[in-house]
Amino acid sequence: MTATRPIALPETLAAGDAWRVSAMLPLYAPADGYTATLFLRGPSTLNLPGEAGPDGAWVFVLSAANSAGAQPGLYAARIRVVKDGTPTTIGATSITVAPNFEHVGPDQLLTHEEKCLPLLEAAIAKRITVDLVSYQIINRSATKEQLTDMQRLLEKYRETVRVLHGGEDGFFRTFSVTF
Repeated sequence: MTATRPIALPETLAAGDAWRVSAMLPLYAPADGYTATLFLRGPSTLNLPGEAGPDGAWVFVLSAANSAGAQPGLYAARIRVVKDGTPTTIGATSITVAPNFEHVGPDQLLTHEEKCLPLLEAAIAKRITVDLVSYQIINRSATKEQLTDMQRLLEKYRETVRVLHGGEDGFFRTFSVTF
């Protein structure tokens, strides 16, 4: 067994998109009789057979139709080459598969903070009318969260969501798109 080394692959791929990933592996060139496969293991199992690219790099391709069923999450990625029946794992990394945007529901892309905001608001509204902080029944006690602590958490979550949606200055975030 040989030691694997980190390989440079995309950090994120989106389910439902066509994937084309290339890796330059000069010691394991297709012209030298090697075959290569990119294995992804996580919520789904994906195997992308390698093809020889024009510049000598390995190219791993998955069609949009085949990637559409990939479950979102973190995947362990390994490239394995085979020559004369002998497999060798030559690189390891991790890749995040983003959800298939075409099929996500309105709440599936919410962050933890976005999901908790309405719950915190409801809890605070109820706490204002019911000011019981702790109670004890037959040697068992329970303590509720202090109202000030809940309000601090609410403000922290509101700020996180505001920055997420509008940026620090309240304007929309910008991001680069390449064609």
